[in-house]
Amino acid sequence: MRTAALYTSIGSLVLSALAAAPAGAWEHPGSAEARGTAIAAARATAAGIDFAACPEEEMLPDSLKCGTVKVPLDYAEPDGRQLELTVSRTPATGPAEERQGAFVYNPGGPGASSITFPLAGELPEWKEIAEAYDLVGYAPRGVNGSSAPLSCQDPAAYTKGPTDAPTHPNQEDKERRVARAKAYARGCAEHAGETLRHYTSLNNARDLDVLRAALGESRLTFMGASYGTYFGALYATLFPSHVRRMVFDSAV
Repeated sequence: MRTAALYTSIGSLVLSALAAAPAGAWEHPGSAEARGTAIAAARATAAGIDFAACPEEEMLPDSLKCGTVKVPLDYAEPDGRQLELTVSRTPATGPAEERQGAFVYNPGGPGASSITFPLAGELPEWKEIAEAYDLVGYAPRGVNGSSAPLSCQDPAAYTKGPTDAPTHPNQEDKERRVARAKAYARGCAEHAGETLRHYTSLNNARDLDVLRAALGESRLTFMGASYGTYFGALYATLFPSHVRRMVFDSAV
C-alpha cells in the first residue's frame, strides 16, 4: 500500500502541474468558454440524470445508484466532442419537506473519484447530513473508463512501486523522482495528444457547474478535500452566484 500511495503522489504532482490554471486564464462573462458552459448547463438541466444500477465493474451495493452527465471536451466548442462523467447518488433519507438539496463531494488528487462517497451516509457521523441531503459522488474527467480516462502510463508500471522511499532524500534521489515525473508527463502527452490541454482545473470547475445543473440545483452545496479545495475555489470564483454552501478540508 505504501509504494502504491507513493506512486500515486508522483502522478498527482504531475497532474497538478498539468491542471494548474495559467496566468490570465480567467474568462470574461462573454468569452467562448463562459457561453459554452451556460449552453452545457442548460442542456444538463433539461436532460437531468437517469439514475439506475451502477456499472458492475464498480462493485457497488444496490443501495447506490449511478448515472452520467455529458460535458464538452472543449467548452469553447459546446457542440463538439462530449465526455460522459459517471455520477453516483443516494437520496436524502429524511422527510421530503426537510430536504436541502444535493451535497457533492470531491476528494482531490487530482485524479480521485468520489463514486463511493454516498455510502458515507450509512455512518453514524453522517446520519444528519444524509437525512437532509442527497449525497452525490462523481468521477471527474480523466479519472476512469466512464469519465473519459486520461492514461499516462501502463497500469502495470503505475502500480509497481519504486525500490526506495528515503526519509531524507539526497540529490540523486530527487533527480530520480524528477525523471520519473517527467516520464509520466510525457506519457500523458503521448497518450492524450491534442486533447490533453482540455484536462484542466478550470474545466473541472466548469464540469462541476454542469453537474449542479443536471442535479436540478440552482446553487451548489459542495465539499472538497485537498486538490478538491483548489478547484472548488476556482468554481466559487467563476460561478459565485451558484454557490450555496462550501466546505474545504485540507485546503490547498
